[in-house]
Amino acid sequence: MRRHPMSTHANTTVATDGSHVVAFFGSEGLYCYDMDGNLLWDKDFGTLKSVFFVSEGAEWEFASSPVIHDGTVIVQCDVFENSFVAALDIETGEKIWRAERDEYPGWSTPNIYKYNGKDYVVVNDGSVLAMRLNDYFLAYDFKTGDEVWKMSGGGDIPIPTPIVSDELLYFNSAHGRSSPVLAVRKDASGDITLNEGDTTNTGVKWSWPRGGSYLHTMLLYNGYLYSVHFNGKITCMDAGNGEIIFREKNWQGR
Repeated sequence: MRRHPMSTHANTTVATDGSHVVAFFGSEGLYCYDMDGNLLWDKDFGTLKSVFFVSEGAEWEFASSPVIHDGTVIVQCDVFENSFVAALDIETGEKIWRAERDEYPGWSTPNIYKYNGKDYVVVNDGSVLAMRLNDYFLAYDFKTGDEVWKMSGGGDIPIPTPIVSDELLYFNSAHGRSSPVLAVRKDASGDITLNEGDTTNTGVKWSWPRGGSYLHTMLLYNGYLYSVHFNGKITCMDAGNGEIIFREKNWQGR
């Protein structure tokens, strides 16, 4: 399979908990090693097709990194066919749960958050394949894989990783019709999609309909969110209420 020239066959970041090292190579498989480099187990998920829409028969290659939490490996596989999020036992590679999804190819890495003593998996999601209309952000129960909440309105090729703070969950994306930046409350449940014209509801603390980044994960530091864009612009927002602190262009872009 041909690939985009700016991509590689090893786009993902290796994960470790200090005892295990987990590497994901998409269609080439998921591998777990001990700290001496001995292979403990590997998992073949079959072909994970991450298409490059401009050139038929080419791919951007897989890019979602594995996440290790509480003895579990979480993988997010939003691909052209048979998308899923799965949890595997880090000692054996055995499946704990697998949530099937109807998502379009995406390149985002999942994250973990805690609320009221429970753990959750949160993902920046792609479009529903049949229509490419519902670009969901979602959360799953970490133990069971059950969907906890969802929100439509993201970009149709999500790449940035969700950001987790003590109080809120932050998302951004930009491709197609939408480029939002938003903060979701940790107690969100059900469908928290905003009504047209609204910027907040019971699940969403604040949001901007435009201003999200196509590739870059935001930085949360000392109560401020920083977002970097292709055009060289940096935006700083108050993480609590979304107020724009400054927006400056510091370089030529790309």
